[in-house]
Amino acid sequence: MIEESRQYEASQKEYWDYNSTLETYLSKGETKEKLQIAQRMKAMGFDIKIIAEATQLSIEEIEKL
Repeated sequence: MIEESRQYEASQKEYWDYNSTLETYLSKGETKEKLQIAQRMKAMGFDIKIIAEATQLSIEEIEKL
């Protein structure tokens, strides 16, 4: 019974680690895509406030592009 409990806990930890890694990867991908979109919008002459609203990036992040 104790061994089964340890196996279950190890399985849960592996699942949580996998989900955490996946969430981090997806989050970084979304941020990169938002930055690319913001950069294109900025090059096209869109107002920075509009870009911030559309991409949900901060004005500071957009000004750095």
